[in-house]
Amino acid sequence: MLISALYEYHDVLSKDGKLVKPGYTNQPVGYKILLRQDGSIADIVKNVTLKDIGKDKKGKPVVKEIPKTALLPKRTEKSGIDANLIEHRPRYIFGLEYVKGVFEESSTAAESRLVFAERNLEFIEKIDSAIVNAYRNFIQNWVPADHVNDKLLLDLGKAAASSYYCFALDGRPDMLLHEDEQLIIRYEQLLSEKTDEDLQTGSCAVTGKTDQPIPLIHGVIKGVIGGQPSGTKLVCFNNDSELSYGKKQAVNSNISADVARAYTEALNYLLSLENHHINIDGMTLIYWSMTPRTDNDDGLCDIFTSFLSSYEDKAGEDEVNKRLKDLMHKSRVGKVSDADLDKSDIDPNTTFYIAGIMPNASRLSVKFILRDTVMGIFDNIAHHQADLSHDGLKFQPSVKTILKEMYSPVVKDKKIPSPLYAAMFESILKGVRYPTALLSEIVRRCKTDSDKKDEKTNKIVFYGINTVRVAIIKACLNRQSRFNNSKEEIKMSLD
Repeated sequence: MLISALYEYHDVLSKDGKLVKPGYTNQPVGYKILLRQDGSIADIVKNVTLKDIGKDKKGKPVVKEIPKTALLPKRTEKSGIDANLIEHRPRYIFGLEYVKGVFEESSTAAESRLVFAERNLEFIEKIDSAIVNAYRNFIQNWVPADHVNDKLLLDLGKAAASSYYCFALDGRPDMLLHEDEQLIIRYEQLLSEKTDEDLQTGSCAVTGKTDQPIPLIHGVIKGVIGGQPSGTKLVCFNNDSELSYGKKQAVNSNISADVARAYTEALNYLLSLENHHINIDGMTLIYWSMTPRTDNDDGLCDIFTSFLSSYEDKAGEDEVNKRLKDLMHKSRVGKVSDADLDKSDIDPNTTFYIAGIMPNASRLSVKFILRDTVMGIFDNIAHHQADLSHDGLKFQPSVKTILKEMYSPVVKDKKIPSPLYAAMFESILKGVRYPTALLSEIVRRCKTDSDKKDEKTNKIVFYGINTVRVAIIKACLNRQSRFNNSKEEIKMSLD
């Protein structure tokens, strides 16, 4: 279901121009290397935009530097040392390792530099332009051993080894290597020569199309908290017991090359946007809607992010699109209606997806996936918030806040089991019973946790029974009564 939904979402994004064409990738690049014609480096300058992310404790604006995105040839997905065309990684470019404040040579860096030089010199062999010629001279003339004390690199410090780079001509910073017309034509020719003819064919399990090329290896997913920096895979086979009928690796999945590329790009797109995913104690939640207009999709996900986030944090309302502020407020208090969605130009019947994924070594584990209409999601959230509400509760507890009440407040590492997270999300978003463990554990905590006096304020802190635990007990009892067709209901305050 997840791969099928992502494949469909990829089609929506492609029609709206949100995804790049096959063979390319959007790569954040933090620095620009300015080359002289002889290939020497004239300067290394920042390639960033400034983003206002709010204010600090003193009320002063806080500005964050965001690397600009460059459209580069698709990155290699092979493990180990393997160079990209138009390389952007520092170890390959400079052939040096950054260790404890200094740059030094290493066998890994030397081998990386060698494969970079060989592949890129072969690629640009017949191209004659100012920036490409400077790039060629840089590759041929740069000797890593001569630059361990290079001031340009030392001034960047740790950033030199952790950032990505693009190349431009000194005096012409607008003349970028990856935008060179001749280089692009050469790369397009290279892409056209690559086909899927060598792949085994079969029926695609997602589209149902026959005689489709089935790839051995699927693309990697980046941006999942806890996953490997090089990326993790959603579909892969690594044990002999999983193989059958002579098929190897991902051929066992019977997912066509077209679908594999599409779902990988769609998932990486969602993980690259702050308003389409959130991390909660190691589980990455991704969510999107199938509206043909991606601006509406972004707006809906802004609202859903606010629901998942902790309301105690009082996230700045200015970050939300003004058109959706009223809708945001109503979703928090559980009063969103069809009319409200219509006013915001949102179809209440639009399909909305939520999935929870966690890394497991180099693979991704799908913990749950939920599908409903936008109105169905908001309606169930409203019921959940109404079940929690009582006179003493001054804010709407987030899912994270609710589950952490199952632990003693003196426990520092409150790691919530992923099955419990999945069950909690299902109960909220599907409107079904809360997990059985929730009520019994909260009642036990109320009995065993004792109140404590805060030494700084000299006030009693209610560890045993607090407003959130009361809200959880009220919600569990009311929802249980509702499913048992009982007329008794606990109101906003005690009877």
